[in-house]
Amino acid sequence: MGSLSALYAPIGILPGAAYGAVTGGVIGVFSSIVSGGDPVKGGLLGAVTGGILGGVIGGIEAQQLGGNLWTGKGIKKIVESPIDISEAIESERNAKELYNNEIELNRDIEIYSGDVEKIKEKLRIDNIYLANNNNLPKGTYVYDASTGFIKDSDKKTFIGGITTYKEHIFSKPTSTIWFSPGLKYVTNNLKQMTFNHEFIHAYHFSLGLTNVNYSESAASSYSLAYSKVYNMSKINMIYFRKMIKPFPKGYSWSNLQHIIKLGIK
Repeated sequence: MGSLSALYAPIGILPGAAYGAVTGGVIGVFSSIVSGGDPVKGGLLGAVTGGILGGVIGGIEAQQLGGNLWTGKGIKKIVESPIDISEAIESERNAKELYNNEIELNRDIEIYSGDVEKIKEKLRIDNIYLANNNNLPKGTYVYDASTGFIKDSDKKTFIGGITTYKEHIFSKPTSTIWFSPGLKYVTNNLKQMTFNHEFIHAYHFSLGLTNVNYSESAASSYSLAYSKVYNMSKINMIYFRKMIKPFPKGYSWSNLQHIIKLGIK
């Protein structure tokens, strides 16, 4: 029988087992035919072996990613907002002034995006955190205390905010957002654009629209349009242009004008 050692499995024991059984069965039938064996026995053996292996792999991945062991639900997916801050600092005097707590952060969200509690309710946001090394998603990001910004642990790019979503069995996904403390010392335009970029992701997830590529394309189309209106960093514009790909109309951010202050039309 063909090897199943490289078998891919969906996340969760049950989805993994189902996928593994089908894949293993097909491989077993094919292998038996090629080797002159009994296709029925080969298919059954392949389905059983694939089902067990797929279930184990799916269960392990669910545990590692924080999802439900059996169903895989509750997995957190991440989208981020890399930004260029070199042209966006208000003044050298302010360059070390960081948000010290969520109260300060929420005060600026109120100014530039709107009522925090309303936004959290409408967009199904569980929490909005001020990022630090103790609360960021493990293994992917680090907090750079020298700048007050989240950085990708590999690329070392400045990141203004990241958003994760968590799936639920009986309801639409909810989100968690982390913002960089260093956003306090950037321009007001960059604050508003970054806040809203992450809220656009949360908006998509709240509707069950969880394709992170479409979400990033749509959010980047907002950020590019915003950058053009306010003549912002060319580096940011180049990045956002690269991120924009065709996305379904359901991912449009225009309906958010009733929930947050978009800053553009």
